[in-house]
Amino acid sequence: MSGEKQACLTVCLTMRKVLQPLFFAILSAVLAACSNADGIGLHDTQDLGRLVRLTGEVSAGDVTVILQAGEELTATGPVVAPEGKNLIIRGIPGAPAHIVLGEGGFVASGSIVIENAVIDAATIGTPLIALSAQPSAEALNGTDYYDIPTVTLRNVTVRGLRHELLSDSGEKYCVQRLTVDNSHIGLAADGTARNGDGNMQNAGNTPLPALFNLSSGGAKELLLTATTVDGNGAQMTDVVAYHPAARLDRYGFDTATDRQSIVVEGCLFTAFSVAGKWINAKSMTANSFTNITMSGNSWVQCKRPAIARH
Repeated sequence: MSGEKQACLTVCLTMRKVLQPLFFAILSAVLAACSNADGIGLHDTQDLGRLVRLTGEVSAGDVTVILQAGEELTATGPVVAPEGKNLIIRGIPGAPAHIVLGEGGFVASGSIVIENAVIDAATIGTPLIALSAQPSAEALNGTDYYDIPTVTLRNVTVRGLRHELLSDSGEKYCVQRLTVDNSHIGLAADGTARNGDGNMQNAGNTPLPALFNLSSGGAKELLLTATTVDGNGAQMTDVVAYHPAARLDRYGFDTATDRQSIVVEGCLFTAFSVAGKWINAKSMTANSFTNITMSGNSWVQCKRPAIARH
């Protein structure tokens, strides 16, 4: 090899040695600023609302945010899922992320799943989860109900909740499967919010609204399992509230093959009172396609009413 070629080869090898680490550093930075379908990346911010928005911008499908073990995040405003997209926020089992909400909770027009997280809701003036007040027309399921396939809280601790755990924002939603599993819902004793009819109650201690406030629509299945609801002396109007006309067949399901159900199993309810009804769901009364199951639950320092459906 000539001296000129040898010199050229030496220069090329030297440049490769210098540039290769730089290339991978740039590639790593790009990957850290992007997200794939598994929700990887985008942790250049600890603002959960911004994290969801950025993930939605680069995700063609579900908006999936994977939280790191023990991660601390805040949200200065509502955490809004992109319109028509499902939102999945998933922490690490055994090492939940800590989310401090500011002025609002989570807003979704599609499914929403939150797993393995501790959520501080003490300062929000809204429900923890609000289905969008401007639902997508694409969600209409052939009836006049907007379809939400799934709303799930699993392995979640909520602290200081003053409003609904879930609200339909006055729109006719059908939540096909509403699940709260292995969670701890802590209510605030000084809750100020709407009741199940959307009215303010200002006399005396202001009751919380229905914990599950679907007073304009309803759910096909509600599963509340292995969960503690710690009232901290709070009052609520209803625990579950559906619109009187919300019924399985009106959601568009076949009553010969499908069922509408509420299942409450293995739960602990402490230190709260109910001014109205435990289950305010007239549409589920005396129908062969409805079923309410309550088993293995405990009530401690809870006042009125008897467990009944109305």
